[in-house]
Amino acid sequence: MVGEPAYRYDVGWNRRNTAAVLVICTLAWAGIAVQAGGRRFRGDQQPKMDGARLKAAEEKINPNTASVASLRRLPGIGEVLAKAIVDYRRKHPHEPFLAAEDLTRVRGIGQATVNRITDYLNPPW
Repeated sequence: MVGEPAYRYDVGWNRRNTAAVLVICTLAWAGIAVQAGGRRFRGDQQPKMDGARLKAAEEKINPNTASVASLRRLPGIGEVLAKAIVDYRRKHPHEPFLAAEDLTRVRGIGQATVNRITDYLNPPW
């Protein structure tokens, strides 16, 4: 017949195809187990933290007075955003952050970041 290919692939699920998929899945599972190093984690286990880091995490940060180093302890706030907050405070000394949402005035900080850091802030509000 004209227009039909000279060959045709059989893509049905037979024993050979099923065995191949089973071998691939088993190898993938074994690779994941090796990478995990045999460690087992339970949902009720808490990660260990040293005392200094735990104390630092409990301290609340005031965005109106905190240094760059203090601001960097906030989740999602790195060197660039911490400097941007301090620069904003210097350029706008008469516009303090009166609510957590006021941090969105700083370029690079959106509502998602504010939601992530609100629990760590000790603002004047």
